[in-house]
Amino acid sequence: MLETTNGNGSHLPDKVAASWVDIAGLWSFNGQVAEYQGPDQQQVPIGLAVCEVPFRDGKAATTLSLSKNEHTAAGILFGYHSVDSGYFTVAIGAHDRKLALSEYVPGHAWVTLAGAGNVRNLVPAKEYRLAISISGQYLRVVLDDVPVISHVLRRPIDGTGLGVFALGRVKRSIPEPHCGGARSQAVRNHAIQGAF
Repeated sequence: MLETTNGNGSHLPDKVAASWVDIAGLWSFNGQVAEYQGPDQQQVPIGLAVCEVPFRDGKAATTLSLSKNEHTAAGILFGYHSVDSGYFTVAIGAHDRKLALSEYVPGHAWVTLAGAGNVRNLVPAKEYRLAISISGQYLRVVLDDVPVISHVLRRPIDGTGLGVFALGRVKRSIPEPHCGGARSQAVRNHAIQGAF
């Protein structure tokens, strides 16, 4: 279930994301289901999709599940502005970590800003609750109700794009993608699944 709050802590109502745009990878969108079907012609097999609702500060949370604990990752994408601009991801399974905060730096690829745990400790098919809280440049990441990462971003968040991130060369389903209303939004995806 998606829970969103804006920067001042007031609760925002949920709404079903009406529009999705595939930024990288091959996606199909059918009602409340978005499926990452694999990479396009890129060398790095990533999937990025953003919804129409802006997000810059507040809280966003989702539930994620991976079918394997290697060569795959899934998480929340935020700060997206354009293909040629930087953005951030918080994902389980990324950079051989159970949980990783990364920044995409155009012309350089992804830079791990913080990480915790070993990717091999992820339990395949287990649902993990991932939440982020952003206030200015301060980011807090919580996994299964346990605060794991606190980090001050090196730069302000430029873009307001919010969406989902997937890494791997297989199909993933994201049932019930949602975004909350008003200033601070989030994506609901009960599970991101894939099989290698």
